[in-house]
Amino acid sequence: MADVKTGISKTMFVAGLIAAILASSLISVVAMTQISTKLGLKGEKGDKGDTGATGATGATGPTGATGATGPQGLQGIQGTQGARGFSTPDYDSGWINIAPGETISLVHALGTTNVYVYMIGKDAAGLIHQLDYGWDTSGTGILHYGAAWYGLDANAINVNRGPNDGNWVQVRVMIWII
Repeated sequence: MADVKTGISKTMFVAGLIAAILASSLISVVAMTQISTKLGLKGEKGDKGDTGATGATGATGPTGATGATGPQGLQGIQGTQGARGFSTPDYDSGWINIAPGETISLVHALGTTNVYVYMIGKDAAGLIHQLDYGWDTSGTGILHYGAAWYGLDANAINVNRGPNDGNWVQVRVMIWII
């Protein structure tokens, strides 16, 4: 009997191996193509969309520490509450004697006329007042009482006491820059 060889030849083995490699590559390409069409490839980043509606306000946080206490305001005149809260004047003449019919010029040197002027007087008994503030006349108009300020400029102000006044023994002028 003749020898019969069974099996595959080398050529057939190599051809089968190449066919298997080609088949697996084809399957791999098809699988990846199918996955990409189902899932899609990642594209470039798109533009930002519109802002949505504002949400509800959150809870208020805890209250912070209390700040330092500010300076105390001026005490009221003769115990009244009228002057509380005013700052110290930018100019204060202090108490100045003024004779009946006298005009005094006070140099405030504030460099402006954009001011608030406050003037008070003292009588012979030392009582603070504003009696006949701005002058008053009596009867025929020839008797002048009280005191008034006038002639305000950027550096000075004038104060005049009426020639017949008996109440403005001293005057005090305070000026605040507005």
